[in-house]
Amino acid sequence: MRRSCCPYCAVSLTVTVILISLTVSGCGSSIDSQQLYQDGLKAARIADRERLLECIQSLPDDDSVAPIRAVLQGHLHCLDHKPRLALLEFSLGNRDERTREESWFQAGKLSYEAKQYAESLALLRQVIQWNADRLEAHQLMAAACYDIGAMEQAIGSLREVMRLRPDDFRPRHMEASILQDFERFGDAELAWREAAARVPPDSTASEEVHAGWGDCLIRLRKYDTALQVLEKAGSWPDVLARKAQASFALRKFDAARTHAAAALAQQPLQPDAAVVMAQIEERDGKTPAAIERLLQVVEATPMELPPLLRLADLLAATGRTEESLQYRSRSGEIAELRAAFSRLHQAAVRDLTDAGLRLQLAETADKLRQPQMAAAWYAAALGMAPGDARIQEQWQSFLSRYPEYAAAPQPTATDSQPNTRENAENGWKSDF
Repeated sequence: MRRSCCPYCAVSLTVTVILISLTVSGCGSSIDSQQLYQDGLKAARIADRERLLECIQSLPDDDSVAPIRAVLQGHLHCLDHKPRLALLEFSLGNRDERTREESWFQAGKLSYEAKQYAESLALLRQVIQWNADRLEAHQLMAAACYDIGAMEQAIGSLREVMRLRPDDFRPRHMEASILQDFERFGDAELAWREAAARVPPDSTASEEVHAGWGDCLIRLRKYDTALQVLEKAGSWPDVLARKAQASFALRKFDAARTHAAAALAQQPLQPDAAVVMAQIEERDGKTPAAIERLLQVVEATPMELPPLLRLADLLAATGRTEESLQYRSRSGEIAELRAAFSRLHQAAVRDLTDAGLRLQLAETADKLRQPQMAAAWYAAALGMAPGDARIQEQWQSFLSRYPEYAAAPQPTATDSQPNTRENAENGWKSDF
C-alpha cells in the first residue's frame, strides 16, 4: 500500500455553512457578524493571520456570536501551530447551526493530521451527513480510509470527489493505484485511462500516471500497448525496467537490453532490470555473469522474489543444486509471508474498526523487511486504538530497531481530547 503518498491530505479551509445573520451596533456603526465570519474563514484559507485576527477583534462582545468567535479563534490557533488549543475552540462551536459543520470538519482534519483515524472518520461522517457536497470532507475521508487500509470505503469517497470534481485526475489516479494494489488489473486499467485523459500533459504527474498505467498493462500482458503508454512515463529506472520487461516478452531482445542497461546505469541493482539483463546474458551464453549479477542483487534486496527465483533456476541449470535449493527455500518463505500479508490486506478492505488486524499487517510487513510499510500500519493501528497496550508495546519494539520512524508523533490514549472542563461540557458526540 502506498501510503504516504495520497493527494488529498492537504485540504483547504474554505467552507459553505448556513449562517444566521447577526447585526449589532458597535462603535457607532453596524457590524455584520456573518460577513466577518466569512471574511475570517477566507483569511484562514489563505493563511492571512493579520486579517483573521482583525475579523476576530471586530466581532461584538456578545454571547450570541461566541460560536463564531470560537471557530475563528480555532483557525488562528491552527495558523499558530497549536492544534490542541484549536480543537478546544472548535469544540465550542460544535452545537450552533451556524458553525457546527465547520467546527466538526476542522476537528476531523486535526484528528486526521494527528493520525487519530477513528475520531477523524466519525467526525467527517457527520459533516457529510449535514453536507453531502463538501468536497474537503470526502477528500479527507478517502485519505483516512486509505491510511487504515479500508480501500472499499476509500474508493467510495473518491467516487464522491469525482462527482464534485469530474475533471480532476487525482481521485482517478488514487483509485487506479488502490485497484492495482489489490490486483484488480482490469478495473485498474480503466481508472488509469480515465486519469491519463485528465492529467496535465508534459508534467511529472502525467509521467506518474503513465508509469502506473504501463505497469498495469504489463500485468495484463498487453505488452505492445504498455510500451506505447510508457513512452509518456519519463526515464526513471523503474520505467526503463518495465520497458525492458515488455520488450523481452515481445522477444525484442536488443530493445530489452538497451532499456535494462539504461535502468542499471541509473540504479545498478534495480531488481527487475537486473533479471531482464540476466536473461539476456543467459541467452548470450554468459550464465556465470548472469549468476554473479543476480547474487549481487539478492544480497542488496533479499526480499525480492523475481531475482531469487531466477537465481535458483540458473544455479540448478549449472549443477549447483544445493545452492539452488537454499534460494528456493528462501523464496518459498517470502512467498508465504506475502500471501499472509495479502490475506490480511484483503480482510482490511471493508473494515473500519479492527486495530488488531492493522497490527498483524504491521508485524507481517516488518517480517518482510519493509519498515516504511510497517510504520504506516503501526500508525493505522495506533490511530484506531491509541490506548491498546499491546499495540504500544509492539510499536516501541519496532522503534528500538528503526528509531528513524519516531520523528512523527503517534497518538496516545490521552491525545484524542484536551483534558478540560469546557471540552467535557461541549465535547464531541461519538454515537453517530
